[in-house]
Amino acid sequence: IAEVLESSRDVLLAFLDRIAFVSFVPRGFAEPDVLGTVVRRQAGGTGRARLSMPLSIQDIDVLQDAADSVYVSDAMCNALVKLVESLDAELATAAKADPNFLPTRYFSTRTVVRAVKILRAITVYDKVFHHPERPLEARFADFQLLHLHLLLAGMSPERIAKRLTRETDPRERRQLEIARTEREIFERCLRKIPAITDVPAARP
Repeated sequence: IAEVLESSRDVLLAFLDRIAFVSFVPRGFAEPDVLGTVVRRQAGGTGRARLSMPLSIQDIDVLQDAADSVYVSDAMCNALVKLVESLDAELATAAKADPNFLPTRYFSTRTVVRAVKILRAITVYDKVFHHPERPLEARFADFQLLHLHLLLAGMSPERIAKRLTRETDPRERRQLEIARTEREIFERCLRKIPAITDVPAARP
């Protein structure tokens, strides 16, 4: 994606800004034995495993209603704006310092507004899978998963490091290093935002 952006950066960044999630999938896996796992799951035994509990349209409606009802306080909105502004500034600084680094995302008003909607979805996701007791109120800890929207998603920094030890293609290495740098900058910017612990109660 870095090479594509270099050919027509402004136009393509505006296009990518209309896509909520963009991910880089390397040619190879971080760990060699993962390929065997993929083959076994997809083609081993009697064939590909089927979903045991597919979602119905009604299920999706319920989840959408839940996401729409998540309360996001003014303090959370302000913190999100600070996070994006800090991220944008640090990515620009990194690009000036390293000619091989090229930010892969563009932060517009659309990006930030959509990030609030995704924050609501993250809240519902956490409630469904991890903390059923939590109220439908966005918390500061939910910011962590926003990297999936604000950055080029894909491998974790740890898996990227493993892949880089075996990757010889300079194009692949560059993209992996860009993804790792973006994630490191995101984590650094997130740590700079004061945690919000006092969230006003949502309206009934």
